[in-house]
Amino acid sequence: MSNLRKHPDAQAQSARLTRQKVALERSLTRKLDALLTGYLDHWAEAQRFGVMPDRHVYAGYVSKVLLDHYARVFSTFTGQELVPDVPLEAITNHAPALRQKATLQAGYILNTIDQDLAVAHMMAAGTKSAGVTLETKKDARGWSAAIIGVVRKVKRSLKKRIPTMSNVNTNGVAEAARGEAAANWPYIDPRKPDWPYIDPRDPDFTPPDGTAPPSGPAASERTLYKRWITKGDEKVRASHVAMHGMMEHVADTFTVGGFQMMQPGDESYGAPLTELINCRCWMEYYQRSDDQTVPEEDGTYDQLNIQTESRPTRASRRPGAPLGSNIEKNPTSSMTFTGQKPRRAGIYLGNGEAATAVAGNGAITVRVGRRVVAEGSLLRSPDGTYRLGENLKIDDAYRLSGAEQFIRNSVNATNQLIRSTP
Repeated sequence: MSNLRKHPDAQAQSARLTRQKVALERSLTRKLDALLTGYLDHWAEAQRFGVMPDRHVYAGYVSKVLLDHYARVFSTFTGQELVPDVPLEAITNHAPALRQKATLQAGYILNTIDQDLAVAHMMAAGTKSAGVTLETKKDARGWSAAIIGVVRKVKRSLKKRIPTMSNVNTNGVAEAARGEAAANWPYIDPRKPDWPYIDPRDPDFTPPDGTAPPSGPAASERTLYKRWITKGDEKVRASHVAMHGMMEHVADTFTVGGFQMMQPGDESYGAPLTELINCRCWMEYYQRSDDQTVPEEDGTYDQLNIQTESRPTRASRRPGAPLGSNIEKNPTSSMTFTGQKPRRAGIYLGNGEAATAVAGNGAITVRVGRRVVAEGSLLRSPDGTYRLGENLKIDDAYRLSGAEQFIRNSVNATNQLIRSTP
């Protein structure tokens, strides 16, 4: 298609787009760095007591951070105001796909970390057998030197990977948001040149010929086209180099490396990570401006200058607070309760709520305010260790809060402490 008429502001538009994406990626990188570093510390603490880390809780945290990020990306590129606690469905019709993406990405991120931890743990033991006892010298936190080495090694590797995770979770979402904005952009129907700009979102528009006002045509009925653009440098992968300048109707897909994609970063048709990771491509959008009496390849296309008002969407942070402090508190993995007197401790559940745990006098209880959310009996064995009775009760509203796992971890940690005490 040779009759492409670039918008005078095209260069500034692409530069502004790049700045917005980079800023969003850096913001997500900071949040993931704080959260995933907390997961590594939580893993080390769980190793100390010989219990399983609360992986499902952190998967929920990562998923929530990603969903908040997706909402911010869509608000940035569609010009909507980002209101706290407003569901994603109120921002975009891509919400179901984004929720699924957040869940899958959270699982992938934690799986990657768990694999790195397992490998580093076995290497520190000097064998591929996971049952080897590591060095017992400990620091003030009770972590062995070997565990500290494992955590440091994985943290170094993780810091190199997080920017890539941020790119995968930003570029494709940003391009989907831009596509949604383009589909709703005011346009002129070349077959009715006497009509002014039509905004499908304006129900009060009345055509000059007195016919019924348009309801806003679907993307498949629009004369709107998209054009794949790359950075044009040596870093662009071969399959994307081949796509540079390719143009399709806005409702059609591109064939990229043998896979179908609606826009750069799109994985809804099964595109692999090799086509998504570190992608910097973007879409240009064009409105066909001729009377459509000639074939598509001979038509005339005018570039749309899609601009949205930038809105501040960064989460508030207390002055002087460390980066990432606006993320929910890390859940408490366990407590110990040896001794004659009942032990009371303030804890955080997996849903971010503060709670109080009390253990002693034959029972262990977790309360949120005055509400008992988990309660079980403690039975003493002849060797002095504890076991839970069969009447462990969990409030239905708190079954996914991690309260039950906290109680079980606490019993295991206490028994380990009892056995290690001469």
